[in-house]
Amino acid sequence: MRIWRIPAYALYVPMTIALLCLNSRNTWWGDHIYPFYIIVSVIVMFNLVATLTAKGKTQGLAAMQEYTFFIYGGHAVFGLFVADALTRFIPVHETHWLGISVSYLLRPAIAIIVCVYTQKLMRRWYPKLLSPLMGGR
Repeated sequence: MRIWRIPAYALYVPMTIALLCLNSRNTWWGDHIYPFYIIVSVIVMFNLVATLTAKGKTQGLAAMQEYTFFIYGGHAVFGLFVADALTRFIPVHETHWLGISVSYLLRPAIAIIVCVYTQKLMRRWYPKLLSPLMGGR
């Protein structure tokens, strides 16, 4: 992915701004930009993590390692549902560009937080239920 680093970094910011201005996937243009944005985002994240790893600054990422599968599996099931519900309380979250932007940027953070704390609670109170969900027997 290193050879795609510079083009991905160059495209990431304009695509993010375009999706914010176009209200994400709620417009024809936003819906067509979004798949390419996901590809660019994955390349950016791989390169960002590789850079942080090379500089020895991945202690925080290593702490999140145990939650990655649960975030992957749960973000669409309940994480984004909760995030969508919470961001509806942001004034003008669907009509003003600032409300749309804040809502758009908060949803992934809320989804991750919900998934991490759900896993922590399940590990503490329902470990037998969590085990098969995480691939255990």
